[in-house]
Amino acid sequence: MTSALTSDSDTATTLTADQLNEMRAEARRRSAGLIDPCALNRIGCMPFYPEWATAVLGRDFPGVRWLHSWEITLLDMALDAEPNRPTPAAVRERQEKAREDHEALQRAAADAYAAKEAAWRQLRDRLPITVSVGHNWTLGHWESGYQSGREHIVAQEDLYLGRLRRKAKQVFCETPAKVTSGRRNKDPLRGVDRDDDGEDRIPTCKACLKVAERIARPTSKINDKEF
Repeated sequence: MTSALTSDSDTATTLTADQLNEMRAEARRRSAGLIDPCALNRIGCMPFYPEWATAVLGRDFPGVRWLHSWEITLLDMALDAEPNRPTPAAVRERQEKAREDHEALQRAAADAYAAKEAAWRQLRDRLPITVSVGHNWTLGHWESGYQSGREHIVAQEDLYLGRLRRKAKQVFCETPAKVTSGRRNKDPLRGVDRDDDGEDRIPTCKACLKVAERIARPTSKINDKEF
């Protein structure tokens, strides 16, 4: 047995070396080369860490299907002898690493969302009219290429800027051609929340964002009254 295995055994089970040796000898006598179906079913259903099974077996745990008959009996006996099995150090380390990784992903997601939110607020402040962001609850509309679930920019005032025309409550990406492009003339934007509910959403519709970027005032003219 390697020193690493001995070290793992010290933390994976509370059974002593003498207890394990006695149980191994008893398991060999009991099994007589035959597999006990009740013991096999039990170790297949009872939860235990591979490190614990390794400590009990005295060798790396290969999986239930690769155990010898006496090893099946041994693990069944060990489950009775140690109902409250400790959490091995290696498992605690993996759990701690998983927790740290999860927290890091959460922080990264929060930072990414904050950056998108800040970028949207800066863009919104540069728009010549008041807008809101509304969710589109319309089902997927494959004929026009629209999908449900997008967050759209909704004009809350009439917008007349060059050739661009949007009336209040119209979506930035809403055009007559796109609205009537369905085979059965169904509006793929009919499910958009067009009223400002006061919630701070971030637009996800690329077409709406493209229009917003095109009409946004330069940063140096944010405070100018003229566009």
